[in-house]
Amino acid sequence: MSEEVETFAVRELRMNSWKSVPTQCGVYWWYFPETFVEEFGVFDHCTCARDEFESLPSGELLLYVGVAKSLRQRTAWHAEQRLTQSSLRSGFLSTFRLSLLALCDFPYATAESYINEVFDELRVRWRSCENRTEADEIERQVIGSNTPLPINLRDNHDPRTESFRTRLSQLRKTYKSEHRTEAADSTAIG
Repeated sequence: MSEEVETFAVRELRMNSWKSVPTQCGVYWWYFPETFVEEFGVFDHCTCARDEFESLPSGELLLYVGVAKSLRQRTAWHAEQRLTQSSLRSGFLSTFRLSLLALCDFPYATAESYINEVFDELRVRWRSCENRTEADEIERQVIGSNTPLPINLRDNHDPRTESFRTRLSQLRKTYKSEHRTEAADSTAIG
């Protein structure tokens, strides 16, 4: 990445009750430390080199980009949504959060503090937009650029990340199926 961009540690944003994040619509970029990149098998399942990824001077790699009607609401939702059984059963669980749960393979019933700790290690930046149309266009441009974004599944046709995205889709499907079954079993028993 050639230009200096201000990013924020999720841990600090959480401690400040997300007040630093604007309430406007916009686009957000999520950066991951090397430990997660390795744990997730990014380079085992992508055919791109490390230097093809956008990175921060501190070494974190961009793996996910998204849009939001409210940057504050969406950033907080991804980073601290409660892991209720009804969210998993209804499909109202943040897809980004679900992706990280599946990649980490945390047991859903006890995963909330663990997944929050993962988010606390991430960095995020954003760009406020005038409207959702502008935000959607920026997201499309970023996903269609030469930057690999292996955690973005929707509208991502980058052949270099196809193997990772296929694996992630399967991991998410399996994770939801296994943990929905656990939720149904615990509901039936209790």
